[in-house]
Amino acid sequence: MPRITVETDEALLEEARRVLGVHTKREAIERALQELVRQQRRRAIRVHAG
Repeated sequence: MPRITVETDEALLEEARRVLGVHTKREAIERALQELVRQQRRRAIRVHAG
């Protein structure tokens, strides 16, 4: 997996870590991205289902 550098709001990242119940910043970022993708997929399914 490639390594990247990202500048982000530290307080927001800490809140995401706490809310998601994960221990590391990496876990928080990955879980947040996974959740975003899940939400968008559900939204697309609802739109196509009518």
